[in-house]
Amino acid sequence: MKSRQPSLRSLCAAVKTLIRKGDASNDEAQAFYANAGANLRKIKDDPRRTGSWASYVREHCGLSQQRADELIRIAEGRTTVKKVRAEKAASVQKSKAKLKAEAKANTSSVDSPAPKPTPKPGPKLSPEERSCDFDWDNVKPEDFGDSDTAYRRQAGFYVSEALRLAEAFPLLRVTPSKITQREVQDVRKVARAWSELADTIAQHIIRKAS
Repeated sequence: MKSRQPSLRSLCAAVKTLIRKGDASNDEAQAFYANAGANLRKIKDDPRRTGSWASYVREHCGLSQQRADELIRIAEGRTTVKKVRAEKAASVQKSKAKLKAEAKANTSSVDSPAPKPTPKPGPKLSPEERSCDFDWDNVKPEDFGDSDTAYRRQAGFYVSEALRLAEAFPLLRVTPSKITQREVQDVRKVARAWSELADTIAQHIIRKAS
């Protein structure tokens, strides 16, 4: 007798459970994440699934497409948890090194700088974004450090800059008929990247609460 095919809802529930177990384990994380990836592969290939892959895993599994595909690669042996963690750690270190290099370049310059134009005030931030007393309009890379508070300051600065750049985006001053579809697609890529970032941060909060 042919066994009954598991529902997509039960597969998504299994994925969430396996990820929580993987997050809480070091020795067995590889196995938990691999099993989660195997279930995600079933969901991705299931003809009952509707909508795009990215929207489905975000809505039903609480994952970004990037994270879901990463778990599938672990399940299929194309990467490992150890390798994924090492790549993420290297990316963080690279970002920190870039900030330190910029800070060093700013402090070691001996040339008299050209007069700087008065900076355009950034958008108003919420109390969460303006955590701690900080001069966001005159921020410098060396103002950041290595602590949760410093990282929150840095994140708030990035959000402030992203909003400011969006409000002053040069294409807004281009004749509408001369804006190309490629330029519109590029802006949408940026929007999707920030949307996935928001999903990832929200998932971290959900995992911590559970």
